[in-house]
Amino acid sequence: MINELIFGKEFLRRVLLPEDIRKSHEIRAGIAALDGRGASVGDGGSRDSGPVFILSAGWGCGSTLLQRLVASSGEVAMWGEPFDHAAFIERLASGLRAVTRDWPPDRHFVEEGVTLKAISDKWIANLTPPVGAFKQAHRAFFEKWFAEPAELFGAKRWGLKEVRLSAGHASYLKWLFPTAKFLLIYRDIFNSYRSCKGEEWYMVWPHYRVNNIYAFAHHWRYLLEGFLEQRETLDAMLIRYEDLVDGTLSIPTISEYLGTAAFDEAVLGKRIGARGKDKRLTRWERWVLQGICGKLREAVGYR
Repeated sequence: MINELIFGKEFLRRVLLPEDIRKSHEIRAGIAALDGRGASVGDGGSRDSGPVFILSAGWGCGSTLLQRLVASSGEVAMWGEPFDHAAFIERLASGLRAVTRDWPPDRHFVEEGVTLKAISDKWIANLTPPVGAFKQAHRAFFEKWFAEPAELFGAKRWGLKEVRLSAGHASYLKWLFPTAKFLLIYRDIFNSYRSCKGEEWYMVWPHYRVNNIYAFAHHWRYLLEGFLEQRETLDAMLIRYEDLVDGTLSIPTISEYLGTAAFDEAVLGKRIGARGKDKRLTRWERWVLQGICGKLREAVGYR
């Protein structure tokens, strides 16, 4: 009972996680509603070259190392947390949570072939472009921001590494880019927190800082729970950091999954900007992390 009060899942998530993350699983219902109303009709013609999304269960899980490994193929321009805590992607996706089968009403959307003269005598206060244009506009944001600049590297494919995005956000990205590939990486919370201990970030600006152990742990738990639940739906590859660095995971299986040239495995031996080398966890910190993440930690094989 004490543990539930101290480490209670729902209560602390409300306090510690921003709504754009905490309720991101609701995005999938909005996507289904939009598709049911024709958002994907006539889809195609986009620059969907199979982007690569590396999503990490928070900070200190090895996502940057994996990003460098994928980039070593020479074929994918891997961007890294652009504008990080400004949360542009989270906020773009979050609006889909409001969409249902009945809202916005069908009468709000303009019909094909209608003329301006014909609508001048109608109620047009909420006149909205066709629902398909909404999806295309979201996709164009990513294509302009990430796909076109990939040409700076001479790359035909692009990718993105993030430590804040959830499985719900991944569903949004998969909706926009059906051929996208997802690498979902996680690490033992004890070691990821030790690596980041003493650091301070915004989860989402301006109110949600990751400056305490509770926020860090709940973020890890929420993201990893979603990765485990949605990996098959996303057709994603789930990667344990420990397996990546100790040779347990065959590196060629990653490049084969992505459909790229072989990686330069020497990247794994080059530590750049490593954190946490001399940091230690106190007994109290271990107790808190175990209280919040213990069951999930054991479920993925950590003891």
